[in-house]
Amino acid sequence: MKGVFTKKPSLPKYSKVWDVNKVLTYFDKIPDNEQLSLLELSQKLAMLFMLLSGQRCQTVHKLELDNVQIEGNTMVAYVSELLKQTKPGVHMKPLVFDRYIINEKLCILRTYEEYVRKTETLRNKEQKVFISTVKPYKPVKKSTIARWVKTVMESSGINIEYFGPHSCRSASTSAALGQGLKLDTIMKKGGNQQKTFQKFYNKTIITDNESNLAQKILPSSS
Repeated sequence: MKGVFTKKPSLPKYSKVWDVNKVLTYFDKIPDNEQLSLLELSQKLAMLFMLLSGQRCQTVHKLELDNVQIEGNTMVAYVSELLKQTKPGVHMKPLVFDRYIINEKLCILRTYEEYVRKTETLRNKEQKVFISTVKPYKPVKKSTIARWVKTVMESSGINIEYFGPHSCRSASTSAALGQGLKLDTIMKKGGNQQKTFQKFYNKTIITDNESNLAQKILPSSS
């Protein structure tokens, strides 16, 4: 077993991770949701789900319209299918998002609502949230979600030669921890054991000035 570990050690891929503010700044510069193409809107929504939930592409890929509910200023998304972290008696808790009124361009509820409106006449009763952006508008694969996320990362100035779509999980949870979100809360959202989180997802954030603490995933009015 020592030989196997030496040949293929179980070590984290990244020692540092990118700053989520790069993506938020990019979203703030592009046009409003209504002016985006279906492809651009799909990419944006997929990335917002990834960053604001701390989940994997697999989770985002499995979202269905019937399992996403918006009441007032809160959106709750349930995943009814099995996930990587699903075990007997243990399944991922619902994802909960609040409407972000400080900057509507960064609001996942507003982005989701526009996406549903734009795809309503295209999906032909298809329940998967994410569908292809060209005919016949069928559900996309997990690899497509990953490609969309990677495109946003590249447009945001993130080095995609080093960081892959799965690094969104580290970027999101590390930013939240850096801003004081309790570790047990992050673990509930991400579905991790503490040891796993510390080893693979709690990273130093690369900023333009590394003496600064990471900013909030969604900045406050101050």
